[in-house]
Order: sequence, then C-alpha cells, then structure tokens
Amino acid sequence: MALAIASALMLLLTLLVLGRAEPRAPGREALTGAALPDLAEEAVMWIASQRRGLPPPALDLAGSLGRRLDGLVPRLAWLDPRSPEAASIRKLVARELPDLVEGWRAVPVSARRVPHANGRTPEDDLINGLQLIDAELARAAGALGRSSSDAIAVQGRYLDLKYGQDERLP
Repeated sequence: MALAIASALMLLLTLLVLGRAEPRAPGREALTGAALPDLAEEAVMWIASQRRGLPPPALDLAGSLGRRLDGLVPRLAWLDPRSPEAASIRKLVARELPDLVEGWRAVPVSARRVPHANGRTPEDDLINGLQLIDAELARAAGALGRSSSDAIAVQGRYLDLKYGQDERLP
C-alpha cells in the first residue's frame, strides 16, 4: 500500500514538473517549415535560444536582429509568399542565419579566437556575418515599408483621378 502511494506521488510530481517545463525553443526545422507570416516570430524565438555562449558583441547583434524581425512580423503577413522578396527573407532567416551560428558553434571553444591566415577569428566572422544579416534585414524592412507607402500613394492618386475634384484634403 505504501509503495502504491509513493508511486502515485512520484507520478504526480513528474507530471507537475513536465507540465510546467518551458516549451522547447524552435529548431532549425521550425524556421524552414514556418509559414511566411510566422517566420519572423519563429526566428525571434530561435535567436533567443541561441544567445547562450555567444560573445558579447554577438549578443548585442542578436538583440538587434530580434527587434528587426519583430518589426517585420506585420509586413510578412501581407507579403506574397511566392514573391522574390519573400524568398530572399526566407533564405536569409531560415538558412543563412542558422548556417552562420551553427558554423560558429561547431568551432571548438579554444579555436574561436585564433586568427586564420586572413587575420580574422571565427568570432570576428560570426560578428561580421550577424552585422551583414542585420543590415540586410534593415534594408528589406525599408523596402517593404516603401512598397506599402507607394501602394497607398498609388491608390490615393487613382481615387483622386477617378472620383476626386481638384480639391485635396489638407
């Protein structure tokens, strides 16, 4: 009887611990399989899960990437997933970013600050790659923002020509 009660308590405790465990961070497969509107959110979670062990400059860049991706969430919701812009963002976020971070993680810790023949260390390469990805995300966000502004301007001009008079609202 005591054994049955102890077993039941252990089972209950196990279920409580498992039930309260943090959800697993998305893996690379979650990025490649994410629908375009969900890609930025998945990438933010993936980046957050990769922060451990990154050098301090890379941590700052990971934060910047997360903010840029957060800003892309509403834009990706209306972007045609078959468009070249969508393909470019998907490639950058779902393939090139994980390749960079996983490639750096594959380098032994003792070799991460050892310069190559070109004078750069794997840590330098990681930071440079993250800077390039951050800059490309900024460029993509700007381009998507401009296309939204252009679309509303074109629509406004169309309505003005079709229905408007020469008077404009202030």
